[in-house]
Amino acid sequence: MGRKGHAWVDKRRINALDLMDGRAWLTIDLAEELNKHYLHEIRPRSIFNVLKGDKRFVKIREVKVDSVARTKSHTVWLFGRVDRNYESNHPWKAKDELRIV
Repeated sequence: MGRKGHAWVDKRRINALDLMDGRAWLTIDLAEELNKHYLHEIRPRSIFNVLKGDKRFVKIREVKVDSVARTKSHTVWLFGRVDRNYESNHPWKAKDELRIV
């Protein structure tokens, strides 16, 4: 028996592939957006693990994120689609030209 995969990657109405059409996403922001539309919680760590293994997505860079208390600052990954170019500053919007893969 094979795995069905993760529906939030590309199968449902709200999915990571379509969300990254217009901009790149941090794993924590993507988890927050997807959790608005899904019954079961999707954690940033599982998003990282799934997207890093999927050839349609690319890790762009690590971004340092501050916490509210500023004592638990940490880094998270910024992901985008392989076929898109993104701006280098927040909100990391997709540029008009497509990347040739």
